[in-house]
Amino acid sequence: EFRRVLFRSRYYFLLFLMLLEPLAAESLVKANQDFTAQISIEHNQSPTSSGSIQYKFGDFKYVVEEPYSQTIYKANDKIFIQDDDFQQVFVYAQNYSFLLDDVLSGDIEFQSIECSNQCYIAYDLNTNVKDLTVELIDNQLFQIKYLDYKDDIYVINFLNYQKGSNNISYNFPEGYEVIVND
Repeated sequence: EFRRVLFRSRYYFLLFLMLLEPLAAESLVKANQDFTAQISIEHNQSPTSSGSIQYKFGDFKYVVEEPYSQTIYKANDKIFIQDDDFQQVFVYAQNYSFLLDDVLSGDIEFQSIECSNQCYIAYDLNTNVKDLTVELIDNQLFQIKYLDYKDDIYVINFLNYQKGSNNISYNFPEGYEVIVND
C-alpha cells in the first residue's frame, strides 16, 4: 500500500511539474510584449551590430546604429527596411520573418532549462535555426543565443531594458524610392 501511495504521489508531482513547464515558458512571451532596449549582436564572439529596439505587441522599430544606419519597422503586418544612405525603403509582406518576433509571438515552443537566471530552450524550430536559448532576468529579456544552419553562433544582448514603448507605425519619408518585395 505504501509503495502504491508513493508511486501516485510521484506521478502527481511529475504531472504537476509538466503542467508548470508551459506556464513558465508562457511568461517569456507575455512579460515581453511592450518594451524598449539597446541591442548588441555578436556573431561567433565578434560584435557585428548594435542599435535600439521598441517592441509593442508584435510591431517593432529596430534602429541599427552600427555597422551602418538603417531602420527596420514591422507595422500593419508589413516589414519596412529604411536605408537613409540610399534613400530607399524596402517593403516586405508578412511572410518575412524576424527571429525576435518568432520568439515573442508564442509560435515557438520552449522548455525551461537550468541556468543562473530563467532560461528556456526552444524546440520545434524552423530550418534556419538549429538551436535557440533565451535568458531572462526578472522576466525581462536579457539574451537570445542561437546556432544557425551554418553552425554560426549569434548572441543578441538586451541592455537597458525598459517596460513600455510608444505606438509603432510607419510613414514613408518624402523623396525616398519605395521597393515592394512580395
